[in-house]
Order: sequence, then structure tokens, then C-alpha cells
Amino acid sequence: MTLNDTDELSIFSISNKELADLPEVEGDTVICERCGEQHKIEYGLKKLDNGELVPCKTLGFVSCGDNKYLVSLHGRRITF
Repeated sequence: MTLNDTDELSIFSISNKELADLPEVEGDTVICERCGEQHKIEYGLKKLDNGELVPCKTLGFVSCGDNKYLVSLHGRRITF
């Protein structure tokens, strides 16, 4: 996994192999790398063809203080 910081934007990249090698997210909470406490994973919603909104596990975030941190990608646990 590669992480590049610029003044305006943080960018990371991950290969399909790297993603496949990561552990699956277990449960709906994770231990925060910033504060060490447990936080609930928040997911976005996707709209199905019938109009129903369902959780989309493409990206998972936790809220810690005033910030949100990416913690999962396609159901795999990522850390920085």
C-alpha cells in the first residue's frame, strides 16, 4: 500500500493482491489507531434499482473526535 501526502490531498493506492491479503472486517466496530478506543464503522448507502437504500461496504470509516478515518475497503481492514 502506498500513501502520498500533499498540502491539499492525501492519496493512497493498493493493489488487488494487497487488498486480497488483508484481513476481513469482523463485526461492526474497530479499535481506533489514533485514540485506542473502539468505534463503530460507518458505511455509505447505495441505491438499488427498486429505490431501496442499503449499506454499501465499499468504504468504511470511523469518527474520532472531529475527524473521520478510512478503516475498511471492500470489507477488508486497512491501516496506515
